[in-house]
Amino acid sequence: VLQAFADTPEKTLELSLADLLLKWNVDVGDACCQFHGMVRMMLRILTNRIGKQSCKANPFCGMDLRQCQECFLLYEGADSGCTLCGWGNDSRSRAMSISTTSALRDRSANGTMHL
Repeated sequence: VLQAFADTPEKTLELSLADLLLKWNVDVGDACCQFHGMVRMMLRILTNRIGKQSCKANPFCGMDLRQCQECFLLYEGADSGCTLCGWGNDSRSRAMSISTTSALRDRSANGTMHL
């Protein structure tokens, strides 16, 4: 953990993973649904590819990190804002990002997307 920042809450981790999956367009084969097929694909990539890479002492080396004061996600660069909830972006970008995050929560709540 980076001592200069607060821990990122599990809910933010969940939303950021779901946000990432919604950017993928993959054939999920015989999965029960597109979402669970993408989760299965993500687990396979994490286990078989990324998890087998050699250890990295400091994966954040050389990055200009900031932390969102709303959801506590880390992001890079002073000129950008949070890519998940929109904190720190201009008002138009913030509204679009909050809408996306709200949509993820709404899908989870009504059962069309299981998080």
